[in-house]
Amino acid sequence: PPCQFASHGWSGMGSSWCDLFETCEGPALDNCRGNNFESVLTEQMLKREGIGRSVTDSEGRRTSGHGIIQFGEDALDLIGGNAYERTALFSTWALSTALAKDAFTQIHTLPDASNAVLAAGISILFADFFTGVFHWAVDNYGDENTPVFGAVIDAFQVHHDVPWTLTYRPLATNAFAISLSVLPVLVLATAAGPLSGGEGLSAPFELAVVVFTNLQVLSQEFHKFTHMKRVPPPIQTLQDCGIILPRKMHQNHHRSPFGDNYCIVTGQMNPLLDTTHFFRRLERLVYTCTGNEPKCWQLSPEMKEGVLKGEYRDPGSYSRSSNSDTSNRPHR
Repeated sequence: PPCQFASHGWSGMGSSWCDLFETCEGPALDNCRGNNFESVLTEQMLKREGIGRSVTDSEGRRTSGHGIIQFGEDALDLIGGNAYERTALFSTWALSTALAKDAFTQIHTLPDASNAVLAAGISILFADFFTGVFHWAVDNYGDENTPVFGAVIDAFQVHHDVPWTLTYRPLATNAFAISLSVLPVLVLATAAGPLSGGEGLSAPFELAVVVFTNLQVLSQEFHKFTHMKRVPPPIQTLQDCGIILPRKMHQNHHRSPFGDNYCIVTGQMNPLLDTTHFFRRLERLVYTCTGNEPKCWQLSPEMKEGVLKGEYRDPGSYSRSSNSDTSNRPHR
């Protein structure tokens, strides 16, 4: 039976993709056609994005499943991924558990507990800030040919054209690259802490490492939730309370020229960074030192002109160049 790709009908998100509505003639997803053909998900792209098994709707029709968290028959359905991706994720959790256990064995007094809580709180804010700086960097500089980070840069920049593809990735696939990135940190911390045989690391430091690395791993899941049409009530509550990235906040990031709301853990650092125009000032510094223009300037020459004059304002208020439509970029 034909499958339906549900429309992402969020207001204010840009008609280049939010009005998308496609039907499929059959299982071959590259046969899809719709009113926004440039953004059709081809079979090649779906494979690249790590789609799991298909699901069916309430009437038994085959659907793409995006916008819905799948609770499958097997326990690993929630985690998904291949053996390498699951191994990386489980290794991250195992090392984190060892570090957390060692940290809690060192907490004996109220001051110990207070220091541990303070370290965890600072780590949460720093984790949010770190994702913001990284997100800003890969959104605005480099391309798929950039050494080491090329694949990540390409994924983030193409995400602005086809943001819904993120919702197809299961947890292990979505977190794979970040899991690999934080594993060396966890290995070193575990070697210097629980496995050292001596005094090792302090409890606050160990907890800070655990919180920071795991929030980096989960950041792409929090990001994914903001692009899903429906999430379980507990997830929505966490979003509404600002404990994890709120949906509306990340929707605002997807306004061209994509110049604000870069933090994707809790989003709590976004108001501070955006009201102080942190990233515009950083872009001006990079341009002064290297001559490299960020992608957001290329999308909005008015932004470039304003920033170079020292005139900062809400990125959404800048006009956008008619020749800088990201939807015209070829999707790989």
